[in-house]
Amino acid sequence: MRRWSLGTFAVLLCALLALTACGGSSNASSGNSGGAATGGGTTINVTEKDFVITLDKSSVPAGTVTFKMTNMGPSTHNIGVTAAGDATKDKGITGTTIKMGEVINMGQNETVMVDLKPGTYQVVCTVAGHVQLGMVVPITVT
Repeated sequence: MRRWSLGTFAVLLCALLALTACGGSSNASSGNSGGAATGGGTTINVTEKDFVITLDKSSVPAGTVTFKMTNMGPSTHNIGVTAAGDATKDKGITGTTIKMGEVINMGQNETVMVDLKPGTYQVVCTVAGHVQLGMVVPITVT
């Protein structure tokens, strides 16, 4: 029960942070936009299917990174980016989500753009309980 409460709190906190974040050109776009990053950058194709996240790249150069996610379902999913160690299978999301996309249904697409400095990050599904089910993947930014 406690795990669920912490997970729910983390999701609500992330949602609140996403809603109150100040502008910038890297806001998440929802729906089937499929747009590419403008002005350079790197695109990572992401597939989410119960309960696995698959990335077509595990390392990218620093700068604008566009995550193009497809939900292969059947559960709803979204995409989030956290700093390294901010999400673990045993504790869920324990830190701040840097960027988070909309929750989408099977067959839908979501695009999230974020500027990343060199370091290690994690791609996660921020739907309550999904990190604990294994939806957390590391990514290296060089």
